[in-house]
Amino acid sequence: MRGVRRNLAVLRLAVLDGAVQGSGGDAGAATEVQQRGTLRGRCLSAAYVVLFVGALISIVRARMDGGMKLVWLVFAFVAPFLGSLLWLLIGRRRLTPRQNT
Repeated sequence: MRGVRRNLAVLRLAVLDGAVQGSGGDAGAATEVQQRGTLRGRCLSAAYVVLFVGALISIVRARMDGGMKLVWLVFAFVAPFLGSLLWLLIGRRRLTPRQNT
């Protein structure tokens, strides 16, 4: 029985030692990849916020009746990315020249 316990203890130490040694060389690379992912995520989040806020400002400043403005604002808040994108691509273009001035 003591031999089995001793073998298990040696096996545990070998596994832990291998895990520590294996992760030591990869830890720097993993951290670098995580930082790049974090930076990419922050840039995308900032672009998303700029798109959303820009669309909201554009909707509020647009010269159209209050009902349509409210519909676009609700749509922008319910589906922020899609609503903002559709407003910038379609909504502003649908304003007639009289409404746009």
